[in-house]
Amino acid sequence: MNETKTLKGFKPPWGIYEVLIVLAVTILIPLAITFWLSFITNLGFLPKAVIQFLASDNILSSSLRVAFSLILEIGMLVWVLKRYKLNLGSMGFAKFKPFKALLLILSFYFLFAAVVLIVYGLVSWLFPSIDLNEPQKYVFEFGNKGVGLYLSFLVTVLIAPIIEETYFRGFIFTALSKRGGYLFGALASSFIFGLLHFQTNIIIYTFLLGLFLAFMYYRLKSIIPGIVLHTINNLVAFLIISKVI
Repeated sequence: MNETKTLKGFKPPWGIYEVLIVLAVTILIPLAITFWLSFITNLGFLPKAVIQFLASDNILSSSLRVAFSLILEIGMLVWVLKRYKLNLGSMGFAKFKPFKALLLILSFYFLFAAVVLIVYGLVSWLFPSIDLNEPQKYVFEFGNKGVGLYLSFLVTVLIAPIIEETYFRGFIFTALSKRGGYLFGALASSFIFGLLHFQTNIIIYTFLLGLFLAFMYYRLKSIIPGIVLHTINNLVAFLIISKVI
């Protein structure tokens, strides 16, 4: 199969079947392990201190949870590539026009900020019960000083954008676009991207970000500029949440 045509047409060999399997493995396995550990702890086969440690926010336990999630995601993406004997180029790691990409990255970042402000304004007016200023709970778990701060930067700014763009845009977006067209693929993959951030105000934010990133991939036929935009977004968030700025 010609990978260039597959990429440009958003018609990869994988489809909904593989998307469901990958989502099931990367979401349900951590939940199943958590349930199983809680179950055997309640039966007395495992000290409660183990569960308390794994659920805590200290550096080691947070690192273990994030590492496990990343390994699952990377492992499933490798499984898809091996299944169809493809390389990373089929998931969006392709050449792009640097000048065009730079213009899109800069314009999209400021346009995205404006869209977020408008949408947040509408949401606060239509649904005043939603706390749009709620602090983000499910990232930057490592801490805001010392080793924890460096680990947070490494994971959220340097690693997460690469894996998330490959997972959500390079893999899920293309599969859903093949099934229902570009608009459906962008909306559905962005919805999944947002939903997996588990917090209402962050779900809205990441859903909108996902739409911009999907459109960037659609225009440039490469996820690399999207990784750059995603990195810039996470860097700004990191600096704000860690109170560096």
